[in-house]
Amino acid sequence: MGKTKQQIQKEIESIKLHMQTFSDACGVEDSIKYYSNNHTAIKSRKMQFVHDGKLMEDVFKSNTRISKNDYRTIVDQLTSYLLGKEPTVKDVEPKVLEEFPLKKAWGVVKTALKQCQIQKIAWIQPYINKAGKVDFAIRKRSDNIIPVYSYGAEEELVSIILYYDVDVLVKGEVETFTRYEYWDSETVTYYKGDGDEIEFWECDDEIKANPQPHVYTSVSFPNGKTEIKTSNKWGRVPFISLRFNDENQTALEMIGKEKIDALDFLYSDGCNNFLDLADVIYILRDYIGDPEEALFNLKTKRGAAVGEKGDVSAISNEIPMESRKTMIKLMKEAIYEDGQGLDLSNLKGGTITNVLIQAMFEMLNMKANNIAPDVESVYDQMIYYVKLKQNKFNQDTQMEEVDITFNKSIIVNEVEYINASASSDGSVSDQTRWKYDPRVTDPVKEAELVKAEEVEID
Repeated sequence: MGKTKQQIQKEIESIKLHMQTFSDACGVEDSIKYYSNNHTAIKSRKMQFVHDGKLMEDVFKSNTRISKNDYRTIVDQLTSYLLGKEPTVKDVEPKVLEEFPLKKAWGVVKTALKQCQIQKIAWIQPYINKAGKVDFAIRKRSDNIIPVYSYGAEEELVSIILYYDVDVLVKGEVETFTRYEYWDSETVTYYKGDGDEIEFWECDDEIKANPQPHVYTSVSFPNGKTEIKTSNKWGRVPFISLRFNDENQTALEMIGKEKIDALDFLYSDGCNNFLDLADVIYILRDYIGDPEEALFNLKTKRGAAVGEKGDVSAISNEIPMESRKTMIKLMKEAIYEDGQGLDLSNLKGGTITNVLIQAMFEMLNMKANNIAPDVESVYDQMIYYVKLKQNKFNQDTQMEEVDITFNKSIIVNEVEYINASASSDGSVSDQTRWKYDPRVTDPVKEAELVKAEEVEID
């Protein structure tokens, strides 16, 4: 399991090369902040004015910082639409489900679907938990994971470089190093770096073996002690990826951060106009003092000191509310259109037909259909890892495709469906009618209930 100096040096050079070329150009940091409603543009805004040729902060002017989080809505909308209900998964061996139940798999994939929208890609890592069963961990950040692929027509994941900072006690003092984990198809090797220098991490109290196997197979004894029996490998780089789109974007990039910023400013400035009485222009004649002081006195004391011939008058000016409303509407439409989401405020009212609802869901449905095959692939790979472990890490274990049906969550006009079901009585079979009746979840079971009632009446 050990590595030669040549292998170690080659991996160090690979880490250096990919660290230089790897960048967070997609704006993962902004995407994470905006999902958490920390909209950097509006949150950091200052009100300023020019005085004596210098830019000064206006502490008297209202600076409301309203952030409308349509971005989070669009991200959660896709997650809920495609995986809000547990998918129907068929053709999975019972022994696989004993080790890794479908409900648990659903939770893992659901989290990954949300994360890949925010961070452009989600990484899922298989491991053996304390119960000795296969489990899956989702890495919290994707911007410290560098995938290395093979060249050629068919891309294959050759290795993963995972890096993060750690504090290490060296001669009684705490020193911070960057730890690099180099994962290949057989082992994980640890390196450490300080600046541009990277070196092999010698074994210590924390890392007892370097490199390490993917999996330690252990055996437990009645006295509670556990003895390492053998080491195993997954036979592939043990990371499963779920990418949001082929363009390697976050959902924020797809929408356009500037549109969200513009909407924040529209909301905030509208509020500021009311707070600052922007619809009133004050005219001061023979005023004694500083103009800034006058504005402060008018706001706080409702008065200002003027000379004998002085006067204070005001010109009322209407705030252009209709223009602002139009701009807000246009900006929200652009955000949901580019984000391929659905503004649920447009679904208010009981007269909206199901044909119109389906048309409004079209963009969201298209986005869900684009990522659905990749979500299915995640299920396939997770099940493969479970089978591989159950087959005692036999590398001849075959990958199988499972049959998945996504139970999408869609809003419907239930009254329309109920009326249609009632009016079609006698023209189509009962099971066909019940299939589209929102009150019926299982047409076959409904048929059994109706038959039982008829027998009871007879």
